[in-house]
Amino acid sequence: MKIIKSKHKISFLCLVSLFITSLIISTNSTTVQSLDKEIQSDYHFSALINRDPIFIYNNSAFGLYGFPGDGSPGNPYRIENYNITASAAHGIHINNTNVYFKIQNCYIDADIVGIFILNVYNQTAEIVNNYCVNNAAYGISLDSAFESIIADNTLLYNGGGIYTDFCDGSEIVNNTCLWNNDGIFLDDTYKTVVIENECSWNSRYGIIFMYVWKNLVLNNTCTNNQVGIFTNSTSRSNFTENAFNNNEYGILLNDSEENIFKYNYIGHNTDYGTSVYTSSSNNVFHHNAFVNNALGLGKQQALDNGTGNWWFYTVNDEGNYWSDWGGTEPYAIDGTTGNVDLYPLGTSPVIAEFSSAFYLLYLAIFMSISSIGFILLKRHTKRK
Repeated sequence: MKIIKSKHKISFLCLVSLFITSLIISTNSTTVQSLDKEIQSDYHFSALINRDPIFIYNNSAFGLYGFPGDGSPGNPYRIENYNITASAAHGIHINNTNVYFKIQNCYIDADIVGIFILNVYNQTAEIVNNYCVNNAAYGISLDSAFESIIADNTLLYNGGGIYTDFCDGSEIVNNTCLWNNDGIFLDDTYKTVVIENECSWNSRYGIIFMYVWKNLVLNNTCTNNQVGIFTNSTSRSNFTENAFNNNEYGILLNDSEENIFKYNYIGHNTDYGTSVYTSSSNNVFHHNAFVNNALGLGKQQALDNGTGNWWFYTVNDEGNYWSDWGGTEPYAIDGTTGNVDLYPLGTSPVIAEFSSAFYLLYLAIFMSISSIGFILLKRHTKRK
């Protein structure tokens, strides 16, 4: 009887482990928000200096504020370690400067924009490791700031996370944009790189491009948005090794041409994984993994109403992976053009991955439950 009870305990723990695992995989925004509010609180009440908003309209203002640095490339002015929580339009406003500056390690909660940069000289702006929350328009907004660096920032509950307009050659790297209206918004921008950003649980777009060209979008994660990425009037850009999953739509293209989408994971979106609208042409999709999109809707996983778009790589005649492909015929794409992927792949060229935070959480819980099971099993063995 004891043996049966012990086996039942172990079986029960295994079932609990599977149940918790399923909960983690399907974690909704409410759970993650509560976790992140704890992080937010820790950041807010760490060793930051409370201060009023900062307004800089010329080079000399940096010195008047007494910020460290001299404005040179090797020793930029540093605005750092501040808590700016105030009823003001902008938390930090910098305009019409040509000296080098760095904004880092600040917590900013303002009325409209957390960090606002306008008309600064090329390569002079660096915005790193800041936490911008509850700003009605944007957490970080740059206009006419070529070759700027925006890296390692956290943007939560803003109208938009990061916005850049006319910021050619900039780097947007490793930022976290959650629970905004839009995650990252590039407008009228050329040769900008968007790499390794997390843009999830935003109410509209994870990433949105308007009037941009020759940009690199690499290894970003866009999940649980209305749309993973939306491109409008976007051309000759490269979208590689990104994850657009668990959105309503994974990828939307409008009036966009000559872009390349390759090695992206496009999975579990409730509607089309990729939609190409009428005015989009000559885009190429190859070696992407389309997995379980538009399930139960009686649709294919992609829509193409454009012109001259390619759903395979013409160099080696290899297309994309489609989880619902029958295995023999070309894969049909929905839409007015009657397009097809002539060379569907039998195996996925990319692997879906959990974010590191969820993986660690899953691993910790799984190992804890497994340890309990092991202890019970060991006790049972001794009793025998």
